[in-house]
Amino acid sequence: MFDQTTYLLKNKLFSFVSMQYFLCDGQGNKLGRVKKKAFKLKEDIRLCDESNLDHELLQLKARQIIDFGVTYDVIDSQTQQRIGALRRKGLRSMLRDAWEILNYDDQVIGKIHEDSWGMAFIRRFVFGLIPQKYHAEVNGQVVARFRRNTYILRDKLQLTIEPDGTKVLDTKFWVAAAILLFAVEGGQS
Repeated sequence: MFDQTTYLLKNKLFSFVSMQYFLCDGQGNKLGRVKKKAFKLKEDIRLCDESNLDHELLQLKARQIIDFGVTYDVIDSQTQQRIGALRRKGLRSMLRDAWEILNYDDQVIGKIHEDSWGMAFIRRFVFGLIPQKYHAEVNGQVVARFRRNTYILRDKLQLTIEPDGTKVLDTKFWVAAAILLFAVEGGQS
């Protein structure tokens, strides 16, 4: 599952008790299912294998209950090892979504942010009409790109991992980042 360079996330239609998303390869073939329980104080998001929903692959756990600068740990469910974390840039994210990329030792090694201040500002007022674009930078180099399109009933986010992206962090981390952008930033575009 984690040997692709392009992934697609799309929401499951008519999912009310918990938010569910599908993780697909670049051609749209389902690889996994993302579950985000509704009405939880501390967000807990899980990725399971589509062929065996009991086989959990990744966990994204919020460290705090409610916080503008919330940090999500990315945990490999197979080894229970933390492979990194993503921290939202608090009030800055109200105008332009921004995240810090943390390694397994909580050292800031990069950032993820929306493409431009101007487009981010316009998106806040014309919901769904303009695709939301992000890119991840480590050491000033773009290592992953994210593009979110919002439709009437279906949202989609495409992740493209650049060739150097897997040298910096495991593919699992980039998939987790895409899931987080899809699940958390989704209601704000």
